[in-house]
Amino acid sequence: MPAETERPAGFHSVTPRMVVGDVAAEVEFLRAVFDALGDLHAGRPAEIGIGDSLVMVSPAGERDCSQRFCTSMSTTPTARIGGRLLPER
Repeated sequence: MPAETERPAGFHSVTPRMVVGDVAAEVEFLRAVFDALGDLHAGRPAEIGIGDSLVMVSPAGERDCSQRFCTSMSTTPTARIGGRLLPER
């Protein structure tokens, strides 16, 4: 098993990301319903705290490959963990 990489402060093993059409409206909803904390920042996902957990909120739309997730040549989503490509099922 590969060594665990350091997580940024406030992040847990799994950090959910919501991909939504209107980030500002979703953040306001999370604030109103869950007493969430956090702000919007241009060019990156909103990091919203709910209790001791963090939820990332991103706008829907086209995006570039990232280190964690990318698209293979066949356009099938493929996950990467610790730099390793996970096999498709």
